[in-house]
Amino acid sequence: MPASRDESLPGDATAPADQRPPVVLLADLEPALQLLLQTWLGEIGARSAPADAPPPDAPALLLVGLPYPREYPGEGGSPRLQALRAAWPGVPAIALSPTLLTSVAAQGEVAQRLGVQAVLPAPLARESLLGAVRALLGPPR
Repeated sequence: MPASRDESLPGDATAPADQRPPVVLLADLEPALQLLLQTWLGEIGARSAPADAPPPDAPALLLVGLPYPREYPGEGGSPRLQALRAAWPGVPAIALSPTLLTSVAAQGEVAQRLGVQAVLPAPLARESLLGAVRALLGPPR
């Protein structure tokens, strides 16, 4: 069962936007992976929200499950990824895929073709994900 909105979006909503933790939008991920990512992101001071119930703030990052990235050659990813990118232009994105080999460069050709800042194979190591997230979010607020 996904975390409730209160659990996935901790923090004071009345605080100025620049003082609130960054929001990472989670889309098209298996429920168990989504819960794990919420925990990991919370450890670095980020809050998470499901793409189906986005917060009022613009997200700082998109984490999107993309099971078969080869199905979208040169198209900028799946229709869902394209819609999320259109809804939040300029927001960096990381695609997670169980069909990527660990030898695929995170910021390489596949990421460029999909129009994301990084691609990571799933399952993934905690430090691989958090390293990519930290690189895109910058220092903690």
